[in-house]
Amino acid sequence: MTEPERNYTQHTAVYRLFPIFLAGLMLIAGTLLRPGIYIGDSINSRLATVYALAHYGSWSLESPDPDHPNPFEARTVDKVVVQGRLVSSKPPLLPLIMALIYLPFRAAGWTLDDPGTLKPFSATVIFLLCQLPFAAGIWVFMRLTSWMPTAPWIILGVLLSFASPLFGYAQQFSNHVPAAAALCGALWCLWRLLDPDCPSSGAKDALGLGVFSGLVFALDIPAIIYCATAGLLLVPTGKIRLLPWILIGFMPIFLTQEICYWIISGSLLPVQTRPELYQYEWSYWRHPQGIDALNESHLIYLFHALIGRSGVFSLFPVFFIGFIFPVLHLIKIIKRDHKKIKEDAFIPFLLLLWGAFCVLTLYYTVKTNNYGGAAYGFRWHLASYPVLAVCSALPISRIKSWYGWLILLLLTGISCWSAWECLQEPWGNSPNWAMRWIFGPPA
Repeated sequence: MTEPERNYTQHTAVYRLFPIFLAGLMLIAGTLLRPGIYIGDSINSRLATVYALAHYGSWSLESPDPDHPNPFEARTVDKVVVQGRLVSSKPPLLPLIMALIYLPFRAAGWTLDDPGTLKPFSATVIFLLCQLPFAAGIWVFMRLTSWMPTAPWIILGVLLSFASPLFGYAQQFSNHVPAAAALCGALWCLWRLLDPDCPSSGAKDALGLGVFSGLVFALDIPAIIYCATAGLLLVPTGKIRLLPWILIGFMPIFLTQEICYWIISGSLLPVQTRPELYQYEWSYWRHPQGIDALNESHLIYLFHALIGRSGVFSLFPVFFIGFIFPVLHLIKIIKRDHKKIKEDAFIPFLLLLWGAFCVLTLYYTVKTNNYGGAAYGFRWHLASYPVLAVCSALPISRIKSWYGWLILLLLTGISCWSAWECLQEPWGNSPNWAMRWIFGPPA
C-alpha cells in the first residue's frame, strides 16, 4: 500500500469509528456519573398515563375504583379536564411507547403499584427513550458534519456530547432529548438530499427525513420549525419531487399522534394549544407557584433566556459561535464582501436554521414565562443545541490562530462546567452558577 493510500485508509477509519466511540463514551460516562434516577413531574406526568392505559385501559387518569387511585395522578401538575375527564396535558406518543415497555414488567409481576418497581422501570425507560436516542443522535450528528477537517470535527462532536445541557438531561427523563436526536436524523437526511457531493439515493433519505421529522413533531412540536424551514431548500434544488416519500415517512407518526389526540380530547389540536382546558376548579395553573408564577416583561425574559440567569449562551457560551457566525456572514453578504468558498452549498442550510432559531426564540418569549419550569437553563430550547452546533461547524473548522483556540477553550470550559451542573440536577430548583454568582434567582 502506498503512503497516500495508507493515509486515506486511516482517515476514513477515523471518520467511521470515532462517532461510535464518542456515542459509547457519552453513554457510559452519563450512566456512571449521574447521581441517580430523578422521579419528578417530567416522568410522573407520563407515568400517570402509563398506569391509566395499562390498568384502566383508558387515557383518563382517574381510577374507576376510588379506593385504589392512580398513584401518579396526584404527583403531577401537567393535567387538564377534557369532556369531564382528567387527562395528561403531555403529547401522547411517549406515554404510549412507555406503556408498551411496561407490559413485560407487568407480565412478570413488577407493577407500578409496588414502589420497588418504579426505579428499575424508570431506568429502563430513560435508557431506551433518552440515553440510547442521544447516543444515536451523536453518531448521526458526526455523520452530518463529516465534511469538516478531522480535528475540528472531533471537537464539535465532543462539544455537543459533553458541553451542552443534553448530556445532563439525557441521563434523566425528558421528551426534549429524543426530539433533539430525531432532529439530528432529520437534518442529516435533509443535508444528504441537498449536498451536491453526496451520492444520495433520494427516496431513502427523503423517507428518513419524513420519519425523523414526524418524531420531532410528536416529541417537541415547536422544534418542527427547523425541519420545515431548512426543508424549503428542496424547492430550488428540484428535490421537492421527493415530497411523496417524505410524506410516507411522516404521516404514520403524525396520524398516530392525531388519533390519540382525538381519542383523548375529541379534537385534533394538541392539548397544550388549548389554554382554557387548564382552568378547571382545582388546577395548579389557576394559581401557579414559584418559577411558574413569574410575570417578567418580554424583554427581561428574553434577556435571561439568552444571556442571563437561564441563558442558552451564558450557561453554554461555546454555542454562541453558532449564533454569531450567521450574523457576521449576513453582514458580509449585505456589504457584498462575501468571497466564494468551497462550503457555499452549506451556507443557505445554515442561514435557514439560524433564522428558524430566531423565530423559535421569539415564539418562546411570547408564549412561555417560566424558562421551562424547575429545570436547568432554558429548557424550551433543548432541541436547538444540535442546530447551534451545526451553525458552529464552519467557524470552528476555520480557527487558525492560537488566540482563537484559546477563546474556544475558555468557552468550552464554562460550557462543560454548566453541563456538569446539569448532570447533577437537570430537574429541580437548585440555582445554577449564573444565579449564584451574577444574577440571583428569579424573583
